Amino acid sequence: MEQQGLIKEWIVIQKITLEQSARRVCFIDHNMFTLSEHGKEQISIFEMNSINEQFTKTKDIHVKCGSDSCTLFPQQLIHSKYILVSKNGEYVNLIRKTLNGQFLTQQSIHFNTYSSYGGMSDNGEYLITWDNKSKQIQIRTYQQS
Repeated sequence: MEQQGLIKEWIVIQKITLEQSARRVCFIDHNMFTLSEHGKEQISIFEMNSINEQFTKTKDIHVKCGSDSCTLFPQQLIHSKYILVSKNGEYVNLIRKTLNGQFLTQQSIHFNTYSSYGGMSDNGEYLITWDNKSKQIQIRTYQQS
């Protein structure tokens, strides 16, 4: 039970200026987050500096993009599989975090339209999408080739 008179609220502890408008952001863990900016073929990684406890951009992951004006497909991290799902423009990029902390784009699925929506199941077994070009819900499962 909350103590009476004790008010808690979210306060700004850092501000980061960007070149473009942000499209998607996702925490990877307590000390790292990813950011996708409008029209860029990259996802930026920000990590917390242990000395000043501020987030700074440390690297970029190359991804496929195309046109991008749709923002309703959030980035999603599947912890059990170390997979980041990130829509950039006409592509849904599946990015794996390796054991040594590198990020590798494993697959880029092209929809030929920026209007696609979806998400991955919590266990990482299924990816579900809908796009306005095919007008279909598509359910995918990961298979080794």
